Amino acid sequence: LGYIEEFDISKPKEWTAYASRLTFFLEANNVTDSAKRRAVLLSSCGGAVFNLIQALISPANPNEKFFDEILFVLEEHFSRRPSEIVKRNAFYK
Repeated sequence: LGYIEEFDISKPKEWTAYASRLTFFLEANNVTDSAKRRAVLLSSCGGAVFNLIQALISPANPNEKFFDEILFVLEEHFSRRPSEIVKRNAFYK
């Protein structure tokens, strides 16, 4: 059923919505096997996100991680809030 577009890495606040849409896409296509779910994620997320995944889970390879582990790592990355020092610096500029 259709396809899922690449994630636009320049819009990190939209990651949660993208992850939800991906989960629904997998459900609609009856993709229940963890390895297949991981393969769909890695092949459809886009080059920038794939490179980010590799960097975040290094030295492991993406095929060594479960689908849920990769989603968790990406959620942690995209939901980071700037430190207080960074916020203060931006405020005083």
